[in-house]
Amino acid sequence: MSSFLGDVVFWPTEVSGRAFVAGMVAMAVVKVLLERALFPLARKSMPPAAFAGGRIDPNLSFFTIHFLVNMVVCYLAVPDTLWVLAHPVEWRASENLGHALVMAVHIFHVLFYYDSLTTMDYVHHGVSVGLVGSMGYLFLWGAGLHAMDFFICGLPGGLDYGMLALVKMGALRKITNKRVNKWLNIAVRWPGILLVCYIMVVTKLNMGDSAPVGWLPIWLVLFLHGGNGLYFAARVVTNTAEAEYALRMEKKAAKQ
Repeated sequence: MSSFLGDVVFWPTEVSGRAFVAGMVAMAVVKVLLERALFPLARKSMPPAAFAGGRIDPNLSFFTIHFLVNMVVCYLAVPDTLWVLAHPVEWRASENLGHALVMAVHIFHVLFYYDSLTTMDYVHHGVSVGLVGSMGYLFLWGAGLHAMDFFICGLPGGLDYGMLALVKMGALRKITNKRVNKWLNIAVRWPGILLVCYIMVVTKLNMGDSAPVGWLPIWLVLFLHGGNGLYFAARVVTNTAEAEYALRMEKKAAKQ
């Protein structure tokens, strides 16, 4: 075993592979149900923008699917996350089924919503998912992978996508979504990512060469996932501040 690289496994377990396929199939079914049945039935209660151009806003559909998937990821990742937080210098194996769904939902986004992807979506999918996400299958991260998934995608991401879907439905104000998401990023997502990165380093220092993961993948995760958490936290805070300022100016102009 190399302390620099660690054990390389090259492919997910059979169970993770089945979870990935099941996730893709389930999302395809949910997509059809949302776009062919549920959303059309609720059309009268939604703003016109949700059905602009005679079709359902693809973001409304995907935000809803992402929310549902993230809640399942949370359910699967919570036990491992709690174990990692309670045993910060130890390592244990995990099937990491939640990670299979994290990969699945992002690949599903590219395959079925490619016409609505932004430049940031491509960067996010290429780096945070394509590169770092694939590393989750190349190295034996154990329960730590689930812990990272819980913070970087699961809980904060799920709540944000749920709110974004409600905004599209006209059931939640944009500024409310921004305010809540600001605190999700600075109080949960970024600190959680930083904490799991720290635990990975401490575990490696404690276990040395007996740790299944080497220093190279650990430092790549520190740089890429750590940078992801810091970048999006700063971006959300800035975006919220700009929205708050615009709202104040709008109210001030209305009083004049």
